[in-house]
Amino acid sequence: MSHNPADQLPEQQYIFVYGTLKRSVANPMGAMMRSYANYVAEAIIAGRIYDLGPYPGLVLEDSGTAVYGEIYEITKPNALLALLDAYEGCAQDDTQPHEFVRVLATVRDTDGVDYRAWVYVYQGQVDPSWLLPSGYYQPANGMA
Repeated sequence: MSHNPADQLPEQQYIFVYGTLKRSVANPMGAMMRSYANYVAEAIIAGRIYDLGPYPGLVLEDSGTAVYGEIYEITKPNALLALLDAYEGCAQDDTQPHEFVRVLATVRDTDGVDYRAWVYVYQGQVDPSWLLPSGYYQPANGMA
């Protein structure tokens, strides 16, 4: 019996994005992500989203507000997750402490279907004035 954590992953993997990787944001990494993953639906996750300047940060909180984003079915998990870990600064060889960590969390699509999806969670300190109470992130200029 293997105890490799990867063996515990569901055969189908999903990722939830809430910031610069969304379809509405002109970002080369978002375009690249969509070559490794297929859009499934708009979705929400329990937490709070903060404006960190050039990008947002999600903090998971059961008592938080809904954070809105998109869920994707990953077609090439190893390739995509390695690319995104590097993009988010949390690859194995990135300097510690990492600003973001990739975790599996429950997200719900607009039809009420729950998914276990990868999500990048912010680990730094936040200022309450950075909170986006709407739960939506959209850069001012549409670029990231």
